[in-house]
Amino acid sequence: MKKYKQICFDSIDWHNPNQAQHYDLEHYAKNNDLSFWVKIAKKVRGSILEIGCGTGRVTLPILENGINIYGIDKSLVMIEELIKKTKIAKTKATPHLFVDDMKTFDLKRHFSLIICPFNTFLTLLSNDERQAFLTNVYYHLKKGGLFVFDVLDSNTNYLVPTKKWRLEKINKYPNGYLSKRYFLNKNKNMKTKTINIKFKTELFNDKGKLINRWFFNYFSAFLKTREIIILLEKYGFSIETIYGDYKGTKLQHVKIPENRIFIARKDCYKNAFSFQHEPRN
Repeated sequence: MKKYKQICFDSIDWHNPNQAQHYDLEHYAKNNDLSFWVKIAKKVRGSILEIGCGTGRVTLPILENGINIYGIDKSLVMIEELIKKTKIAKTKATPHLFVDDMKTFDLKRHFSLIICPFNTFLTLLSNDERQAFLTNVYYHLKKGGLFVFDVLDSNTNYLVPTKKWRLEKINKYPNGYLSKRYFLNKNKNMKTKTINIKFKTELFNDKGKLINRWFFNYFSAFLKTREIIILLEKYGFSIETIYGDYKGTKLQHVKIPENRIFIARKDCYKNAFSFQHEPRN
């Protein structure tokens, strides 16, 4: 995995990184889930789609294992960064990448596995958005296909009200630079079950001098496990299992889970929708 981490440094303007490079710098040390996603991809025979592929944090390790994968992301700059990385890395497989909306994309093909890593599911803020998304995922899965996604636990620290900046993490880079990321819980709405978290990242050079600072507003839903199960079953999925970590430990056996990983299957024996699905062109 180190080679992909190094790739993101090759073209960074440390004094003025773009949005995609912000993402890579902020999540440089995030790798505890990568083996899980690669393992899931290896088990599947057939095509794979990653929703919210971003700059390739999950995509690249899958490609390096010679596994073909499709990817969509709403951000053009993120997709461009991923394309650049695949060319530099010369991965064993070539991705098929699209800039599109996770609720409305139509790739005109069906997949054996659809993955949606890194809390992307909870960026759907309303029941209407979740309905559109789950309907679309169901449509794009083959009969009996798997849908796997992870979300933060509903008791995460991000949901704790805070009036002051709280340090979330420190990333140390090979060139001696480091970043510190802070978060501030700006608005937690119990009626809509959404939260607005503001992030602040400060970037320091190898002399300890602050050289850059940027902010990011993040909007997320927070749903209990039972609420997610009800949604999945409503839109035609059966729950295979729910893990409480990336080692494959069942959720009920993890005392303080940080994440919940849902393994769901397209249930061909259920009426998938409570409404008529519009035909695709």
